[in-house]
Amino acid sequence: MQFTNELARYKRLRADLEEWSNAFSEKYQKRPTLKDVERTGIDFLVENFKEYVELRDKLMVRPYCMSQIPASLCPHSTDTSFS
Repeated sequence: MQFTNELARYKRLRADLEEWSNAFSEKYQKRPTLKDVERTGIDFLVENFKEYVELRDKLMVRPYCMSQIPASLCPHSTDTSFS
């Protein structure tokens, strides 16, 4: 159950960060890094991005998810924007 909760949180954070990340990518022609996010000085953005990266890295080392849950929920089978 913990994996499912972490995956759901990861997907929410990703959706929340997507608009900002896309705007950053358009402006600077690259994906944002943690250092880029920290330079904004926007606390909630930094906190959310850090949590997103932490969850992304944690979930990406669990390839067994591909056989355990539907492909649409597995981070290995989704778009990897700003990852």
